[in-house]
Amino acid sequence: MPDIMHTVQMNASPAQIYGALTDRGPLQGWWTKNRKVEAKVHALAEFQLDHQIVVKMRVKELTEGLRVVWQCVAGSPDWIGTEITFDLAPHGNETLVRFRHRNWKEATDFMGLCSAKWARFLFSLKSLIETPDPEDLDA
Repeated sequence: MPDIMHTVQMNASPAQIYGALTDRGPLQGWWTKNRKVEAKVHALAEFQLDHQIVVKMRVKELTEGLRVVWQCVAGSPDWIGTEITFDLAPHGNETLVRFRHRNWKEATDFMGLCSAKWARFLFSLKSLIETPDPEDLDA
């Protein structure tokens, strides 16, 4: 089965990135504003990707600061049964984010479109993580 794979180096700790993958507030900052998510294994997360598609993900694994795994249980037919993983690995003063969207039934144009969009969202996450909040800066 084909997989989407991306690796992005981020100037942040694994804990900061893990928080942006599991906390409601940061999730809306890099992926989708319409979401229902609870950082608990077996919880059902919902992400509205556009006006027609709501994707439901079962939180399959949470290893603080290291790994987040979701399994798609409803939404786009091409996504159902796929698994999304974020593996976080310290790399010097930075963190490598190894993203995988696994177990596609076949490589299609839609899969290619999703790969491009995931890359865009990962760089949105990078920007969110690396851009300081002006209210946190010392005057």
